[in-house]
Amino acid sequence: MPEFVDDGHPVSIKMFMVSLLGFRTMRMQGESVPEFEPLWNRLRDVCPEWPGFKLDRMDPILIPELVMAKDRELGRLERYLAVCERRRLRREK
Repeated sequence: MPEFVDDGHPVSIKMFMVSLLGFRTMRMQGESVPEFEPLWNRLRDVCPEWPGFKLDRMDPILIPELVMAKDRELGRLERYLAVCERRRLRREK
């Protein structure tokens, strides 16, 4: 299992979500990346109620809907993070 090490780089919430949803989409398509399996399993242990783990939400027919929802939500997240960054910069002045 990969270790999480503080390497001094900021964590990107957006990149985490893109990676998580991308890996989920791959699983929906019957593909997998073995090195991500331990992280996927750990997330299942920590957040077992996440709707993305429900079997009825893993049907490949839902991939187009997932892509649209992902794009919409990541856009919202990006706008929210931009607001947070602007507020942080104002506080530093």
